[in-house]
Amino acid sequence: MKTTPRGLNWRDAKHWGGTRKPCIHCGRATPLRDDHDRPAHKVCAENAEATR
Repeated sequence: MKTTPRGLNWRDAKHWGGTRKPCIHCGRATPLRDDHDRPAHKVCAENAEATR
C-alpha cells in the first residue's frame, strides 16, 4: 500500500467499491477497498499497517 507522511494515500478511484461490504479489519460496512480489492476502512488499514 502506498503511504504518505499522514497515512495511506487512497485518493485513487480504485479504492471505491460502490457496494458496502464488511471491513476485513473491524467488520463494519464500508464502500472502500484496499490495494487488493478487499473491503477496508482507510483508518483500519492504517492501523493494521502500523501494527505490522
